[in-house]
Amino acid sequence: MDILKELLGLSARENKTQQVKLLDLSKRAKKDMIFTVRELSYNEIKNILDMAENNPTADIKMHIVLKGVVEPSLKNKELLQHYNAPTPAELLPKILSAGEITELSDIIQKLSGYKKITAQLIQQEAAEKVKKN
Repeated sequence: MDILKELLGLSARENKTQQVKLLDLSKRAKKDMIFTVRELSYNEIKNILDMAENNPTADIKMHIVLKGVVEPSLKNKELLQHYNAPTPAELLPKILSAGEITELSDIIQKLSGYKKITAQLIQQEAAEKVKKN
């Protein structure tokens, strides 16, 4: 198989988004509260990790959520004012529980290709075939 030829036949991958119903928030609101999240690029994840390396008190999960939530806009001035939060980082814990923040972070990481198997070593596959024969 000519992998270069196959790659040239593919179009660029599209970024994934997903809608997430937040159960605790929905219960409090007495209606479905659905956030739209997106996958983060390699560079976005790298920037978050670099920032955390330089600042040991940085909350990686919080920054992943802040970067990955598309809707609602966590930068919305009216929302920030309503919750008396000067920044989105201060807003998030005022509207979401710690568990919801962690769950959203996990979902965004999975969308971004982390926390799941994304590759397989060919040597293992070949060894399994030899054992069967």
